[in-house]
Amino acid sequence: MIDSDLMLLCFIFVIVGLTVGAWFGLPVIVRSVQNRRIERICRERKLIALTFDDGPCPGMTEKVLDLLDELQIKATFFVIGNLVRENDPLLDRIQRDGHHVASHTQHHLDCWKVGPIRGVRDFLEGVRTLRDRELAIQWFRPPKGNATLGTLLSCWLRGCKMIWWTHDSGDTGFGSGKSAMGLSEIVRKVIFGGRRVIPEDDVRRPEMREDLLCSLEVMGGVVLLHDGERRHESCKELTLECTRDIVNRARRNDFQFVTLKELKQGEERLSMNGP
Repeated sequence: MIDSDLMLLCFIFVIVGLTVGAWFGLPVIVRSVQNRRIERICRERKLIALTFDDGPCPGMTEKVLDLLDELQIKATFFVIGNLVRENDPLLDRIQRDGHHVASHTQHHLDCWKVGPIRGVRDFLEGVRTLRDRELAIQWFRPPKGNATLGTLLSCWLRGCKMIWWTHDSGDTGFGSGKSAMGLSEIVRKVIFGGRRVIPEDDVRRPEMREDLLCSLEVMGGVVLLHDGERRHESCKELTLECTRDIVNRARRNDFQFVTLKELKQGEERLSMNGP
């Protein structure tokens, strides 16, 4: 009887472990594989895609759009559904200026910290908000880059492509700008957790993003920036300065700036031509 109870307990342990591992682990693997593929495409074709999360935000999104217009760059904006409802004119301008709109959930919930149903519902509501405005949403980025098997499957069933980033600009003031976040970096983040807040006096120091800029000069990639609310004013200027620095240095090295749609087209052409 004891042996059978022990075997049953071990069996339950294994099933629970496999379920939890698949729920959280599979998206991490998908992210790592996707980033490697994107890095290869961007390096070989000298491409950079600028992406902006957490908007639209009055007073910030306009500044970003003005700068992109000045630099003649098209970008992809991952917008939050409940902010879209409050700022429809900003969404209209994003589209009118020729940028692409993508989903960043409805309420910016971290699906690793809420229940599985809430996480999936937040994704579905975010996509619905944009499609109710007759937008053909193709891309989704999970808040903080955290996805579960539930959001991954929901994304696929709704005809969206989940995408992360290869380069974090550090423009929110949490950590310095850093290059490609591979599997080891993701695992380190998951295990040790937390984000180091940079003192406000250091946020705008150019050397804080030197690693990012040097990497982009060589590799290209998908850059994470933000046009949402900030914890202090200097971060707003940091986003604009970082964007300008990225564009100026990349252009000196003959990189081309693309939207995620154009990046996907480049990926498909590369797949057709083979390795």
